[in-house]
Amino acid sequence: MVLLHIKHGAESLFLYEATCDTDMKTVYEEVTSIYNGRLKITQLCYDIEDLAKYGPVMPLDMQGLAPGQAEELKLVDDWADKCEVNGGWSSNPDPMGRRNGRQPNEDMQKVLLKSVEEAKQSISKDQVGANIALTTATISEALHQLRGATMVVYPMELPPHDPCFLTQEECNSVIGILVDDREFIDGTEAMLWFCSRHLSREGPLHKAINSKNEKTKIVVKLSGAISGPPAKEDAISEEERLKMLAYYRRKQDELQRLDQASSHDGGSSYDPSAEWTDSSSLKRQLAGFKGPISWRP
Repeated sequence: MVLLHIKHGAESLFLYEATCDTDMKTVYEEVTSIYNGRLKITQLCYDIEDLAKYGPVMPLDMQGLAPGQAEELKLVDDWADKCEVNGGWSSNPDPMGRRNGRQPNEDMQKVLLKSVEEAKQSISKDQVGANIALTTATISEALHQLRGATMVVYPMELPPHDPCFLTQEECNSVIGILVDDREFIDGTEAMLWFCSRHLSREGPLHKAINSKNEKTKIVVKLSGAISGPPAKEDAISEEERLKMLAYYRRKQDELQRLDQASSHDGGSSYDPSAEWTDSSSLKRQLAGFKGPISWRP
């Protein structure tokens, strides 16, 4: 299996596996679906964490109101009682005024947060270091896991306007998944780049990468159509650059300490022009030359 290390800009995202004969249209379709699926899961995890704290989202016309303002305007959240919490709830008002403040009990919070942690782990960038490739099935399984957790806590399901609300169809089919995110990349506009060269959507994978070796591992960058070719990465990473600076700083400090110690002991500081530093002095002494050779008459 050819292993594609997918990056977006300089950011490492995930690994993708395919055979040399895999059609490039399939590669494009699955890579963009996995990329957008990761965005979707990341968004859901943040929303479910808020769900565990403040309960479901209220209707749009009730969001952002001051305390008691909903009663004055005679607005009623019809979904509040329909979406009954398993095990009861306690009041915890949302400071943003977006959710109804019906916080699930502690056990139900643990169910939601555990599913969030497992979903994050399944799509983590750490999977690249562990050499674990992501698939569309991985994305689908994580979505099912998150949906299952919300259905345990809210057996009557969440209101349709809640971002945590997922249908069975959304979890089953992740190809062409839509995400409300500025980093979303449309599958029809996605572009894959290898060695600063755009990979065509036509033909098999081995033709695009010019290799039939099934053990090939390459770095491929994903971008949108309007982004153009991705910028080349620096020769060294920011972390390596900082380590190098720290190393040379330590060496400089060490030389300064040695120089100071030599001065305190009555010795002279290091002079690169001193006679004892000349590496050729022994050779000249053995040849009978005691002084510097002058070519002037």
